[in-house]
Amino acid sequence: MTVAYHCVAPARRPGFSTLGHLVAIGFLLAVGALFSPAISPAEAASHLLKPVAQTVAEGKGSVIGFRGAKFGMDEKAVRNAIKADFGIDQSGIEVETNPIEKTTALVIKVEDIVPDSGPCQVVYILGYKARKLIQVNIAWGAPLDPKATVD
Repeated sequence: MTVAYHCVAPARRPGFSTLGHLVAIGFLLAVGALFSPAISPAEAASHLLKPVAQTVAEGKGSVIGFRGAKFGMDEKAVRNAIKADFGIDQSGIEVETNPIEKTTALVIKVEDIVPDSGPCQVVYILGYKARKLIQVNIAWGAPLDPKATVD
């Protein structure tokens, strides 16, 4: 089983987050209607959206980056943040280019990013034109960890 977390800078991909949330809410409403016909879809939506609206209104839940790497940083600043956060120097950072999106990815491998979590991969993605940090992906489990099982 692979567990992945995905952070996207909101300023760079404005429609993605909204569309994804709408699809997820629609799916949850449909499934909820099957198992709980006593609650109306509008009531279910208000229960789903209330925590999100409260969090935003309270100024909490704003994702500005990952650890020392902040969205909008250039490649040199991201590399410095990786060094500060994980002690990984330039030789431990793999550079990959997405042939379709033309983005650049700085890829590192980290052991126990969270206590007892095992090996994981952190991918810092820099935008094509601006070459600034726009996305961070974290994945662990199989195939990164040969000891990981589906259980």
